[in-house]
Amino acid sequence: MQITLEIPDHLLPSQQAAHLFKEGALSLGQSAKFAGMPYVLFIEYLSREGIPVVNYPPDELEEELLVAASPKPLTP
Repeated sequence: MQITLEIPDHLLPSQQAAHLFKEGALSLGQSAKFAGMPYVLFIEYLSREGIPVVNYPPDELEEELLVAASPKPLTP
C-alpha cells in the first residue's frame, strides 16, 4: 500500500516528523527515526511543540489510570 502525503518543503525534518506523527501517518518510533532524533528527545520535542504523545479517549484513559493506581500484589 502506498500513501502520499503533502508536507511543505520548508519544514525541518523534526517539524515534518512531528506533523506526520500528529496526523497519525507515522508511529512515535518511526517519527523519531524520520527526524533523526533519539526516541526520548523526540518525545521532549513533541512536548515542547504541544503535541500529545499519548492520545487516549477519556473513558479509556480513566480506566488506565484506575489500573495504574490500584495496589499490586507482591510476588515472591
